[in-house]
Amino acid sequence: MMIAKYKKASEVHCIDQNEGMLSLAKKKKQKQNLSSMHTYLEDATHTHFSKELFDYVIISLVLYEMNNTLADTLLKEAYTLL
Repeated sequence: MMIAKYKKASEVHCIDQNEGMLSLAKKKKQKQNLSSMHTYLEDATHTHFSKELFDYVIISLVLYEMNNTLADTLLKEAYTLL
């Protein structure tokens, strides 16, 4: 959210499998008028985005909760998006 707030020219895409977390993000988006922020309810290991679409991928507060195989899959997807 900080990127969307302070880097207005950036497009920020937030992915989560938890509807509750996305609901919180949507509330903050509306409250702070973050029109460049988009939220998606989906699995980050298999996203709908095109290859090489993003300049940056930020993964926070998730890798430590995964087993190594799942973490590897998520990192491969992130690499594909870059």
